Parts: sequence; structure tokens; C-alpha cells
Amino acid sequence: MLPATAAATLLGTSTLAQLPAPDGVAATDGTSTIAVDVTWSPVDGAVGYRVYRAGEGVAFEEIVSTTETLHRDTGAAIGVPYQYRVEAFDAAETSAPSDTDGGWRNTVAPAPFEASDGTVPGGVELSWLASEGAVSYRVYRINGNGNAPPQQIGETEETSFLVESLPPGQVRTYTARAVTPAGLSDFAEPDSGFGGVPAPQDLRASDGQFSRWVMLRWRPVPQSSVYRVLRAAEGEDEVEVGTSNGPVYKDQTATPGTIYTYRVAAVLGDGVSETSEPDTGWRGLPRPVGLSASDGTSTTQIDLSWPAMPGVTGYRLLQRIPGSPWQVLAELDATSFVDTVSPPGVQVHYRLLGLVGELESRPSAPETGWRNVEAPTGLSASDGTYADRVEVVWNASTEAAVFAYDVYRRLATDPEGLLIARVESEDGSLFEDFEIAPGVIGTYWIRAVTRPGSSEGSDSDTGFRAGESGLGASIDGGSAGAADRPNVLGTGPVPRAETLGPARGGRADIGPERSAGSKGGSPNANPTPTFVRPDAPQGRESHVVEDAAIASSSAGADPDCEELRWRLEVVLAFEAMGRLGDTSAEFGVALSIELGSSTAADAPDPCAIWQGDLDGDGLVDATDLEAFLEAIEVGDRGRGDLDRDGVIGPRDLERMLERFDASLATR
Repeated sequence: MLPATAAATLLGTSTLAQLPAPDGVAATDGTSTIAVDVTWSPVDGAVGYRVYRAGEGVAFEEIVSTTETLHRDTGAAIGVPYQYRVEAFDAAETSAPSDTDGGWRNTVAPAPFEASDGTVPGGVELSWLASEGAVSYRVYRINGNGNAPPQQIGETEETSFLVESLPPGQVRTYTARAVTPAGLSDFAEPDSGFGGVPAPQDLRASDGQFSRWVMLRWRPVPQSSVYRVLRAAEGEDEVEVGTSNGPVYKDQTATPGTIYTYRVAAVLGDGVSETSEPDTGWRGLPRPVGLSASDGTSTTQIDLSWPAMPGVTGYRLLQRIPGSPWQVLAELDATSFVDTVSPPGVQVHYRLLGLVGELESRPSAPETGWRNVEAPTGLSASDGTYADRVEVVWNASTEAAVFAYDVYRRLATDPEGLLIARVESEDGSLFEDFEIAPGVIGTYWIRAVTRPGSSEGSDSDTGFRAGESGLGASIDGGSAGAADRPNVLGTGPVPRAETLGPARGGRADIGPERSAGSKGGSPNANPTPTFVRPDAPQGRESHVVEDAAIASSSAGADPDCEELRWRLEVVLAFEAMGRLGDTSAEFGVALSIELGSSTAADAPDPCAIWQGDLDGDGLVDATDLEAFLEAIEVGDRGRGDLDRDGVIGPRDLERMLERFDASLATR
């Protein structure tokens, strides 16, 4: 029979010696104001220790892993009691937790601890600075020669304590301790005080904090209710400038920006006390007002200006960029400044100070301004490339402040243009407009968006979706010929576009008016003037048609048709073709149109074709419409290419239907 240990080995298991929990864990109780010192006995075989801490109502959490047997817990809050425990560990296991022990970090004794010397009638005022973590303070008096134990005489939550009912001139020694939730601090350094009637103490004169006076304050003198105030400027004799019935005086006769030396004396019956120790003070300069900074009006600078301040010798302009402290931007003697160093697209804060020599006024109220980013460039919208959308692309901004782009679109139904989307910069520089109807031409432009505002609008571009029949896919520039064009009669009605605009090189410039020959233009310009066509019969919707009379002449136009330039560039519905019926009965009345000189039937006059009068009889009627549809089927550009651009396309169809509908409207 195998021994038990050998059997365990054969079965793939072994018994390891378990690390014992550390013992002797001890945490200091307020012996230090720096940390809680946690110590424990070493554990044989341990390679390290984990120290855990728990506050009242808070579970234990690991605060350190160490190879030492001492941890100074400097992260412990002052005056808060904690529980501590330790675990030992080696490469294979961790011991059970040790026993816990409480500890806490002490606060500093009240300091500096001061007792008044004769400034309080019949008493002594004790004062000190607050001790971190203290909830109150205990005040003690030390009797005898200072060898007796301190005797508690009171407790307060304030940082001062008044000892009353003391005989004048009697000296006593005092001290104090801070009270925390965990215990008491050390004693403050003792100080002696006495009641009496000395000269006014602790005179303080304001240094420019007030623009209407110099404020003087001092400790009251017991049994005195009247004080004399003395003042001297540099190089001048000291003079009395006024009296006060309390330990406060406002010197309203001081000249702003002049430094004075002040003293105060207490009036005691028929006598006057010694004067106080001197203190200097000066009346502040008026606070600057009217600081103004431009908001995004320039991409190169922020313009600042302010009204002149009387009596100052110069100005100090402060600037703060978010995330940075205030800093001096400039010192100057002018009342304006151009900030060219602040980053674009960031709201910058400014303050202004008036100067008189080395003295400065209080800062003005803050004012913000920002420098704009450049408008986006390279915007392009697809022209019939996609049947389900218009794709708008642009060059991404290189400015870090740009976090998004606002996309605008103008249609005939919203001539001012609408904000239709915001594209986060992290999503790229592309927008897909799935909302625009097929065949409708939209004018697009964008603005770069920063936290303070947005840039000027980019140059605009037009785009449209392809119609259901495929018409419109080659509007921008046309196709090579009739053989390459879709069969416009092949697939039933296509929805009529609601947006019409001027053509330029086969594109529609709808929305912002552009300079001659330019691709883009300001999206804030006024749209081209329009006139509204009268409603057609049988429920056909009226739509806006750009007045062809204002079109600029285009290259290649027939010289007999001055100012001939097409503005119709959308795929129209063929619903009118479904209503032809009996042309003689339904469309017997036609519109007479003034035409130029007619030519032979085999050489139609270009102006007549442009007006829709394909047969040259001076009328635009169903016969002309049927002739136009026949020209489409056979690819007869001589009669079907109304605008003489070498292609029978949607513009020709729109012109034909527009003239035909106009004849119906006169019935």
C-alpha cells in the first residue's frame, strides 16, 4: 500500500503549505498629520503583501501592494477613522486576511494661534486659522507659570473665541485644539493676551480695491468710540483728514492712483492714544467698461476696442484660452488691439486693466470673442449619378476646432435655403441626401461648425437624383448622341420636378446667384428673379419657371436668338402625354407666339424651335408636341434639340411641355 503523499502525487494532486495570515497588524491613531502608518509582522515564504482599507459604511478595498511590512497611508482623509487589514501572497496563493485594526490621520494644531493685547475692552480675543478636517475647536487657559495642565474654558465651531470679563492689564496664557470625528489635534502654540486701552492695532488700508475711496480698518480700542485718521503722501507732511466713530474709515478725498501712508489714534476722553503702526493704501482706478471683441467676423484676427479711461497712462489686456490660465496679451496706450495669435474656432476670454505707473485697476468684466475658420472648399454634388440620392462631398477642414459641418439645400419651395443635416467631422466629409425627390435639382452648400459658431458658407453646387426612367443621369454635360441616350418614351410617367433654375454649361445654378463663369457663389446672395406660370387645366400643378429673358448668352447660341440660354434642366413627368386624347377637340386652342423670320420646313428657325413651334406655323399646339415626341423616337436633333446643345434631353422636353401648357392656360 502506497503512502498517502505518494498516492496523491500519482492522482495528479499535491498538498501545498498554506500561507498564514499576517499578524500584528497595527495602524496609528492620530500620531501623524501626514499619514496613517500601518505595520505588521513578516510572513515566511511571502513575496509581498496587499493592504486593504475600509471607511465607515464602505467595503474594504486594496490601497497598495508592497514587499515591505510598513505602509504610510498618505491618502487617508484627515480626521476620518479607518479599518485596515493585510494579506500575504506568493507566486501560487494569497493568505487569508489578517485581523483588522483602526487608525486615523490627525489634523494640524490651530495656527497661528493669537491672543489680543489690549485691543478688546475687558477681554482677550483668541484667533487662529482653520485646521483641515476640524469640526470644532476647544479653547484652554493655562494657569500659573504655564506648568499647570491646560483647563478647557470653551468650545466653538468658529476660528475665533472671545474671553470676557478680564481685569484691564491682566495677562493670561491660552491655547486650543482642533476636534475631528476621530479625535483631537495637538495643542496650539500658547499665546498670552491682556485687556487694556492701547493704541489702535492692525491698521489696514485698501490697495486699489475700491475706486471711490481708500478703506481703512483697525481693531477697536476699549473705552474709545472716536478715532483720528492721519494721512501723508510721499514728500508731504502728515495731516488729519477726518475722524471716525468706529474702527472703519473711508478716505474719499484721496487721489486715484496716489499711494498714501495712514495712521490712526484713539480719542480717550480729553486725551488721545498713541498712533497705530502705519500702513499704506491707495484709491483704485475706475474699472474699465465697454470692452468689445469681434465674434467670428474674420478668419485672420479678433478685433478688440474700448473707450478711453481718463487719468490712466496705459492699458493691460489679458487673455484666456479655454484650458489655460489668464495671461497678459499686450500692454499698450491705444484703445484697440488686433489679436492674430488666438486659434480659430475657439472662444477666447478677455479682460482689460487700466494702468497708472505700476498701479493697475480692477479688471473689466470679461468679454469673449472668436476668430472664424475658413469656409470649406471643394464642394461637389452628384448630378444624376444615383437614383436614390444626391451625394455631396467636400474637402475636410484642417482646423482642430471644427467638429461638424452643417449642410444646406435650396429648392424652389424654400428659396432661402434650409439646414438639412449636421455631419460630425469624425464621420468624414460626405453627405448623402436621400430625401430629395428624383429629378429635383437642389443647390447645396456647407458651413464648418465650431463651438462658438460656424464659418461662412462654402461655394455652392447643384445636384439631383436620376429619374425613374434614367433621364437626368447625363444632364451635367449631356451625352455623346441619341444612340447613347435612354428612351424617354419607354417607361411611363416620371414625377414632375418642382425645382427649376438657370442652366450653365448643362448644370442648374439654383439658389445663390454667382459671378459670371464661376463654379460657386455666396449662399447669401439673392436668388435670380422668377415668374409663376398660370395654372394649367385638368389639375396640372403650376410651378416656378425662371424667366428666360434674364438668361445670359451662352457659347454656341444661334445668333438669330439673342440671349438664348436654357434654364430648364429637370426631368419632367410625362403625365401630359397621357392626356393628349383627341388633339383636335382637347387642344384646339393654341398660343400665338411672336416669332422671328420663318424658314423652310426642312430648316426650322432656331427661335421658332426654342419657342416650341416645330412646324413653323406660328402656333404651339398638339401638332408641335407630337412632332417633338416623334423627333425623340427617331433621334432627329434638327427638330428635337430645341436648345441646340447637340443632345435631345430633359431640357428640350421641359421647354416643349412648358410652351404647350402655356397655350392651355389661355383657354
